[in-house]
Amino acid sequence: MTISIISIYFIHHLEPICEELYKLLKDDFHFIATAPVSNALKNNGYPTYNNKPYLISAYKNEDEKVRAHRLIEESDVVILGNAPTSIKKQRVATGKLTFEYSERWFKRKYFTNILSPRLIKFWLFYILHLRHKPYYMLCASAYLYNDLSILHIFRNRCFKWGYFTAVPQYDIKQIITDRRNQNKIRIIWCARFLSWKHPELLIRMATILKDLGYNFEINMYGNGALQKSIQRQINKLNLGDIVYLKGNIANNEIIQQMCKSHIFIFTSDQHEGWGAVLNEAMSCGCAVISSNAIGATPYLVQHAKNGYIFRSGDVKQLVHYCKILIDDQTIRETMSYNAYKTISEIWSPKNAAIQFIQTAKYLKGESFSLPTTGPASIANKL
Repeated sequence: MTISIISIYFIHHLEPICEELYKLLKDDFHFIATAPVSNALKNNGYPTYNNKPYLISAYKNEDEKVRAHRLIEESDVVILGNAPTSIKKQRVATGKLTFEYSERWFKRKYFTNILSPRLIKFWLFYILHLRHKPYYMLCASAYLYNDLSILHIFRNRCFKWGYFTAVPQYDIKQIITDRRNQNKIRIIWCARFLSWKHPELLIRMATILKDLGYNFEINMYGNGALQKSIQRQINKLNLGDIVYLKGNIANNEIIQQMCKSHIFIFTSDQHEGWGAVLNEAMSCGCAVISSNAIGATPYLVQHAKNGYIFRSGDVKQLVHYCKILIDDQTIRETMSYNAYKTISEIWSPKNAAIQFIQTAKYLKGESFSLPTTGPASIANKL
């Protein structure tokens, strides 16, 4: 089976799944990039890749472009990311198995999104070209199926997907044991300081927990427009001894800090399409408390088993779950262990690659079963 992924850029979020597909398929796997990584992404620290044996840069020269278009037509399976309509039409015309992956469509208010010219254009494209073709959706948000249902498209054609971060092979039991030596509970938050990331929820939670006499610290990593405002709130509320703004640090350093932290809190609202930082925190064995509005949350977090899910923006509920994790070491450590197992065994790049191939074979009539859970299993409405 030959599989090709096509998108504008080859970026670090896609590297782990591509590496695993290449291990399984060797020269039968390719990633086709239709444009170079933009300067804006480079300036934000996105690496550029030139040494991947499966990477085809269709924008570089005519030979690469011809090779890319040949693969679009000849590959047994194609996964389309942010690809132009011309490529979609070229692929659909072959009648071969095709997937598209996407985050949720309605991140803003429903009536704001549904009037988008881009969305209307795709809806018409689906009705005219896709609905009778072997064309399926990989949902890189648990809420995408709901959005598609509103438009009455991709019915019974959706599979769970996401972003798959590298999973370090830790001795998770040792990491959990090492945390017992710390003299306070360490809570970590990692995001840009933007309104829809809701860093203010951590400040409100810290005020309540401090007044209740809890022994903890909160380390907040990242920067952004609200950073100065959050620092002013910390100073005004006398939280400087428990809430620390750490700024931006390298991803490998973030991973190290996650391994030392007991609890990871993820406070974004529905604008968070997926939220790969949740994968990373769970892979480090953090006990997680995650907003229900985040695209990754319903797929990755099983409430009260490998983490807690709180209603987006609900400080009272956030505090309640945080108190449980601080108070009860057994619950905290059980959730830490289960979080690691979830990512390392189910939502890992390796398992995603294996299960995607299984689903592709099933849809091609070459297998008798689909994955029952995790990546490439059937997506349902929430």
